[in-house]
Parts: sequence; C-alpha cells; structure tokens
Amino acid sequence: MASISYHIRSKSKNTSVYLRFRTETLSAILRTPYKINSKYWSTAKHRLKTTYNTVENDKQNARLNKLKKHFINNYNNDVSKIEIDLNWAKLQLSTFFKKNNDEYKIYLNDYFQYYIDKEKPNDKKFSIIKNSLKPKTKFSEINKEWIESFINDKIEKGYSENYVGKQIQLIRRVLKHAIEEINIDIPNKVFTLKKPSRDPLEVYLDEKELQLLFDEEFDSERLNNVKKQFLIGCTTGLRISDLKKKHIIKDGFIEVRTQKTGQLISIPIDPRVESFFNDIRPISDSKFNLYIKEIFELLKFNELNEGYIFDGNKTKKYGIYPKYKLISSHTMRRSFASNLYGKIPTVVIMAITGHTTEKSFLTYIKKPQKDHAIQLKKYYEKKNKPVKRNL
Repeated sequence: MASISYHIRSKSKNTSVYLRFRTETLSAILRTPYKINSKYWSTAKHRLKTTYNTVENDKQNARLNKLKKHFINNYNNDVSKIEIDLNWAKLQLSTFFKKNNDEYKIYLNDYFQYYIDKEKPNDKKFSIIKNSLKPKTKFSEINKEWIESFINDKIEKGYSENYVGKQIQLIRRVLKHAIEEINIDIPNKVFTLKKPSRDPLEVYLDEKELQLLFDEEFDSERLNNVKKQFLIGCTTGLRISDLKKKHIIKDGFIEVRTQKTGQLISIPIDPRVESFFNDIRPISDSKFNLYIKEIFELLKFNELNEGYIFDGNKTKKYGIYPKYKLISSHTMRRSFASNLYGKIPTVVIMAITGHTTEKSFLTYIKKPQKDHAIQLKKYYEKKNKPVKRNL
C-alpha cells in the first residue's frame, strides 16, 4: 500500500511544496517545483486553503491531486514488477513534470532530459550532448542541414570524426525515441545522412623503438614498473585491465580470461618479458597513462604526429603533438598487432587479440603503407633470386 502527503518547510510567501511518498519499505521526501504562499497552507489537510485566493488555490490543489494520482497509479502498475525505491520515486516526479510540461514535446534539449530520466542510459554522453546543444533547439529545426551544421561545428572545434559520429548516433537514438513516444515528424534524411568516421590516428611503436625501452633502466621504481607492464602488453597483446590480474604461466605460455570479452586465451611469452610478471604492481589506468607519457618524454620521443589528446572536458581534440603525448595503454595492443602483421598469419594474431572480424582487426594495424610496399619488394626479390645449380 502506498500513500502520498504534502508538506511545506518554511513560512515564506514563496515556499516549496514537498511530497512525501510512503510504502511499507520506503519513506521518500521529494521537493516539487510548486511554490505557494505559506499563509494559504493547511498543515492539517496537507493542501491549500480554499477560503483565500480561491480560484488559484483550487487550481493548485488540482495539480497536487494529479501528481498524487500519477504516483499511485504507477506504483500499482510497477510494484509487482520492479523494486520501488528512492530512484523510482525520483523518476516518477521527473517524468510527471516532463509530461505535464509541453516544452519537452517542442525542444530537443528538454526531450534529451526526458529521455535520460526515463530510460536511465549508462552512457554519460547523452548529458554531454544535451548540454552542448543550442538552448531551445526545436524539433522543427532538425533536418539534414541541422545535422550537417552540427557535424561541421564540432569538427571545426577539433573533435575527432569518430567522436562526432558517435554523438550523431546518440542524437538519432533520442530522435527515434521521440518519434515513438510523442509522434514527432523528423525528415528521413536525418537518419540516412552518413555520419563522419575515419581510421583512428593512433601511434604504434616499432621493434626498434621498443628495444630502446627494453634497454633503458630508470631510477624511479614507479617508472620501471610501468615500463615492464607496457612491454608485456606490447609483446602479448593484453589490455591494461588484463595486466592487473593474477596470471597462470606454464611452459612459456600465459593463460588469461580477458576482462573485456571474457575469452580464455593462451599466449606465448616473449623471453625478454618473462621475468617481468613477478615484479609488476597494478596501478590505475589514469596513472599508467600519465607515467607512460613521462617515460617516452624522457626517451625523447618528440617526433611530431597527427593525433587526438583529451582536453580538459575529457573529449578528444585533434592536433599535431610530440609522439610521447599520444602514447597510452592502447598503444600496447596496436604495437603488438602492427609488429606481427605480415610476419605471421593474420588469423593467428586475431586469435590472440580476440578480434572476430578482420575488418575490426585492421583498425589496429598502424604500419605506414610504405612498410607493406617494402615487404612486397623483398618478396619479389626473394622469388626472382637466381637459383644456384650444382654442376
């Protein structure tokens, strides 16, 4: 059984009305957007007195009754299906005022908040997009030209094509939700326009560069710890999350169930890193990425490269940066795949990296095109080399 009552907490002329929602297991107090003059409030009846300011107070009481019915009806509908907790109560309050405020049917910004309140998506990017939209963006403005303008504006500000493409994907998800929920009319070209994308501008380290790191010993224990983890990743293809686990090492192989995919894989260990497994100490991803940049700055990896780094808002911005600024934990798997690509069958590398399609695997290959051309040239030279015959 659920009950609703209303209360005020001050005697001002513009005080908030609070809703108290009770069940057998929950007592939640929520502030509503309603403001009233406390002199009209009946503490005994939990409503506005109708002997004063009659017309307006009647309207406000009707609004309070409507909110009460909203809670009770949804409680009766949900109690046997889901847990009724504080988050549920907050959602009821939020959705009520969105549904009773037609602005969410007019403005994309308001609908984004409605979508977030109702669907509770795990991705925080929905809130980022909502806050980046021009205030009071009307649904009637959304067309092919609006999408193109959104894309161009973001790219001009230095955001990566892939980042902007993901934002377009989320905007389309919210628009499709609005079409089903409130039957808005959105031009089809909004959904068919190709969203921007490009191969990631990620760096990798070739064998010579990795050898420089193998040969370097740092005075700092924290840097040596990160060095060892990084080299393990570059020679096994393991993610940073998998380096934090206890590993089973047997007969020169490491067995690990990867955290991201849950796959159980066996990987041969490069003899140069076999002793590192007993020495490494797990650290946070943020510290790892900070220290690995410090390492390669000390090694003077200052060659300029195109790429993206995170700005103060934790979004990637395009620019030309010294190579050490572009090196991170992701560089490990890209270096592993790139250095082996063309030397052993692709299917063997994919079995270790856990890629299920060659298309997704090839996004990790960062060798310059000329490297592949040189490899083909060596093949031709070997194939056409004269065979010495014994007379």
